[in-house]
Amino acid sequence: MGVVYNKLYQKYNCSVLNTAEVAAELNISTQTLKRRVKEGKMVTPLETRVGRSLQWSLIDIAKYLGDKDE
Repeated sequence: MGVVYNKLYQKYNCSVLNTAEVAAELNISTQTLKRRVKEGKMVTPLETRVGRSLQWSLIDIAKYLGDKDE
């Protein structure tokens, strides 16, 4: 998980990712990402919202991607 986190942090230089960034990392559309969140098949986004965009903690996404690689 640490390797995935470091890669993402170096790429985005922040600890929070928005919908488009998470979708790009998962190689899916933003609509598919939002549908997976509603269905409970995806890491829960943070409670805070910026406009209409959801945000995810970088560590949560790194854990999710790390679990999928193993």
